[in-house]
Parts: sequence; structure tokens; C-alpha cells
Amino acid sequence: MIREPAAFESLYGTSGSLFPDNTTREISEADLRSFGQDSKDSLVFRLPPQSVDTSGAITLNFKNASDVIFYGSAQISANKVISFSNSTNATKLTFLFDLSGTQTLTFPSSCLMNDIRWNSGTKVWSALNSGKYKMTGINDGTNWWIDITQNNYL
Repeated sequence: MIREPAAFESLYGTSGSLFPDNTTREISEADLRSFGQDSKDSLVFRLPPQSVDTSGAITLNFKNASDVIFYGSAQISANKVISFSNSTNATKLTFLFDLSGTQTLTFPSSCLMNDIRWNSGTKVWSALNSGKYKMTGINDGTNWWIDITQNNYL
């Protein structure tokens, strides 16, 4: 369970209800495990950059982290479908990829983009050139706000 800072404070803070003062020095194992789990779930964790298999459909697996950098395992040479998995806690993503030509990427229905190459009805983004690209996304809790830029300096 992810707790907002105020909810976390009300349980574990100086006036929290779970460990009120511990004058008896008897914190139960269950309470301590609950605290550990809440801490893990409520803190922002960042994974090291994650390689993504680009040979088939592309799945960006967040592994329940909030901010993940992904990079393609190989140059993309065909149209692809992108999906997200284990993204409950996800708030931010970066995906670095290389296109061999003018491929298209189809995105989940929760994605929004303000880009001339974007078809909002079909959720398809069409590259205009081959090259290296960086996709960034911010999740507002409902939608992913996506931007894709090409690195013109390589």
C-alpha cells in the first residue's frame, strides 16, 4: 500500500498511532514488518537502467518502481506496439531507442502526445527519420504525457 506523507506520519511519526511511545520497549514483530513493508511501498525507488527486448512487441516493465530508464536492446527495424507492465507506482519514464527507418510505434490508450507525428485516434506515433530517439513520459495518475525527441547530433 502506498501511503501519502501525511498518512505515513499519522502511523509512524512522533504522534503516530502505531508506535505511540514504546515506553515498554515492546514493538511486535508484526508491527515492525508492517512498518518495513509500508516504508518499501511508500518510498520512491529507482531501478538501474533496464534493457528492453525490441525484437517483438515492446513491454516497458516498471517492476513496481516509480521512475525507470529503459533502453532498446537493438535497433528497431519494424513497426512496434508498446505496452506497460507492473506500472502501478510509475510516475516517470525515459525510453532510449534507435530506429532504422520511419517505423511506427503504437501506444496504450492512456498515452497522450502533442506531436505532429501523433495520431490521437489510433495512438500511433510515426517517425519521420531513422536515428536515435528519447521518449519521456509523466504519469498524472490517469494518463501518460509522452514526448519523443530525436537526437540530431549523432
